[in-house]
Amino acid sequence: MCKPHWDELREAIRARGVYDMATNGPEAAERLAAGKFDPLMSAHMAIVTNSMQVAGLDIMANNEDGSERCPLCFLIGHCPCTNDPCSFKTWINHAADDAAKTARELRGQPS
Repeated sequence: MCKPHWDELREAIRARGVYDMATNGPEAAERLAAGKFDPLMSAHMAIVTNSMQVAGLDIMANNEDGSERCPLCFLIGHCPCTNDPCSFKTWINHAADDAAKTARELRGQPS
């Protein structure tokens, strides 16, 4: 995921009040390996998984310049829709909403 979309996702998780569960990369890997929930990584993986369902393995390829491909940039850039905003631009908020709901449920808080 590109830095602007990653930052937007992180802020969306923070805005929903569950950023305290989110961790840095190495800590997130440890948490996930231990079967613990991380809202930021959960939202990221939801976006990647859904992107692959839409565009297949093209999501995993590098960009033409060799840089890593951001799934959202790729989908938005190749979307033929005329919606404003493009529905792919809403995925960050949807993924953050779902991750926040799961985080609250795991904490025993009402969603």
